[in-house]
Amino acid sequence: MIVYFFTAIFSSLFLYLFRVTKQKNKLLSKSFIFLSFVIIWIVSAIRYGVGTDYFSYYNYVNYVDKLQFSDIKNREYGFWILGKIVALFSDNGQLLIFVTSFIILFFIYKVICEYSSYPEISILIFFGLGFYFNSLNIIRQYIALSIVFFSVHQLHKKNIKKYVTLVLIATLFHYTALLGFVFLFVSIKKSRLYRTFVILLILISVALFDKVLSYITPEEYYMYLSSSFVQKGANYIFFLISLLISLLLIILYKPLKNRRIYNEFYILCSIIGTSASLIGTKSLIIMRIAEYFTIFSLISLPEIIKITTDKNIRVVIYLCFVFISIIGIYLFLSKNLGGVLPYNIYN
Repeated sequence: MIVYFFTAIFSSLFLYLFRVTKQKNKLLSKSFIFLSFVIIWIVSAIRYGVGTDYFSYYNYVNYVDKLQFSDIKNREYGFWILGKIVALFSDNGQLLIFVTSFIILFFIYKVICEYSSYPEISILIFFGLGFYFNSLNIIRQYIALSIVFFSVHQLHKKNIKKYVTLVLIATLFHYTALLGFVFLFVSIKKSRLYRTFVILLILISVALFDKVLSYITPEEYYMYLSSSFVQKGANYIFFLISLLISLLLIILYKPLKNRRIYNEFYILCSIIGTSASLIGTKSLIIMRIAEYFTIFSLISLPEIIKITTDKNIRVVIYLCFVFISIIGIYLFLSKNLGGVLPYNIYN
């Protein structure tokens, strides 16, 4: 457990140093980003047997050559191609873990370092809300999620073609990346359309949950519909945290919107993610889908610190985020969600 706490603390510390030096010495600040990234990446890359799905990925390079184009389900050809490339260099499955860890964290770091007002807080939230631990488990989805997360800012730049291209690439790793097209509607400014979308999403999801789940679940995953994977759901504490985040963002809606116009987008994503997380308390499938929306809290929550004008209150809020993130890490690890404990190193 201690390795995760040290990873979170030191990667956050280097991002703090990046933030305070980026206006003074660009070379030095980039060095701090590099150190922060390497710490968090290495812990992910050298793990062995960590995560409930670890060995299914580790062993992938041993049989990927036997998989034909027609064998790939849901047209998720991206991971198949990636596996083929890795297999050209080595039949050691740990190399695939190295590469996938790099891809996931690279895209997430790009967004955090470029768009977060307090990147060190963002990375702590990344741990505290369980995103990092989930990335050690559901690898294909997290590759897709990280690409969608990275691509959304193309929407803010009105670069729709580039955004759609990136989302399509993400779907080649996991079909849930199709949710990226939802953001095309969510990003519409000053329109009743996106408000209507939120209301309909909540009503349809709650009223037609069983039918919706059966439609969105691919055939090869039907076994999950009657398994504990659906029945036990996710931990209620993370729904409550998501709910509190949404309420906080709604309360601070006006100052956040005035600070940066696309904060409105993040608030709406939080609302959608929270409503999906409510259903996710009965289904881990839905909880995983919700992460496409809740991950934007990595950017929106540090904005609360930024809009606080009183320096003393700003420090208090800053420390609260640090404290809550550490508590979140403890809660996630104490229940060993995703099978991330014990942490073992490949040798």
